[in-house]
Amino acid sequence: MTRSIDPSGIGQALPRLAPQPISTDVLREHYLRPGENAVEDVFDRVARALASVETPELRAEYERKFRRNLQAGAIGEGASRSSEEDGTPSLEQALREATETMRWGGGVGYDFTQIRPQGAAPSAVGPCNAIEALEHACAGLEHPGTRRGAQMAVLRIDHPDIVAFVTAKRRPDRWRHFNLSVGVTDAFIDALHNDRDWALIHPATPGPEQLAQGARRRADRQWIYRTLRARDLWDTIMRSAYDCAEPGVLFLDRIAADNNLRALETLTATNPCVSGDTWVMTDTGERPV
Repeated sequence: MTRSIDPSGIGQALPRLAPQPISTDVLREHYLRPGENAVEDVFDRVARALASVETPELRAEYERKFRRNLQAGAIGEGASRSSEEDGTPSLEQALREATETMRWGGGVGYDFTQIRPQGAAPSAVGPCNAIEALEHACAGLEHPGTRRGAQMAVLRIDHPDIVAFVTAKRRPDRWRHFNLSVGVTDAFIDALHNDRDWALIHPATPGPEQLAQGARRRADRQWIYRTLRARDLWDTIMRSAYDCAEPGVLFLDRIAADNNLRALETLTATNPCVSGDTWVMTDTGERPV
């Protein structure tokens, strides 16, 4: 025999704990969607989605019931973490796929440009911290051959975190399983040749501190986080390349122009170059490079 449970009784039986800072951080990072500010917004969205499969005349009733259960402590996933809104794989999915490739000594290239800049709303950790997570995963893998897993991190030259990215390896022990490359565009080269300022932009909304420092929105809805002289940014890249042998550069517009499949795909990253013990398929069978 079953009976329905009164959610109000659950709320009275269990103590109500005050929100902790870590809870708020997790909520902002993983569950809130654009335009949402509190857990109540998540409850409203989830209840509405759960009730949407009911017949039209019953949806409002079931939405109220689901909403009451969520408020009383029922657990519902507030937002999918399997992919970004535009279909880009999430960090978790990228990590799973890269792990399998690197187990066999393969290389993986990532474009981190779509990751929100550090400090962007709400509580973005930025691409450099995402690279740290993948670095630790690669370092813990055991490989069947002598070659360890290699990864290539690419960041476009107009990303707001580009300076932190290109100077990251000035600390010798950092990102030992990663090669770095800057995605350079023709527009940047033009700004460099003509000694113009260069805007660091991203579609993500800046955080309060960045807004206070002058971040502003352009007509195309991109946010300008800050501007700097193109020559100064290029000099920073060149100094890092001279001192640390990284980063390299990828000329993104040249890649797009030369790609025979440009009508079907956009290439924004490459895997690292292969070493001599890497096996490849040739017209005479498998051979080491």
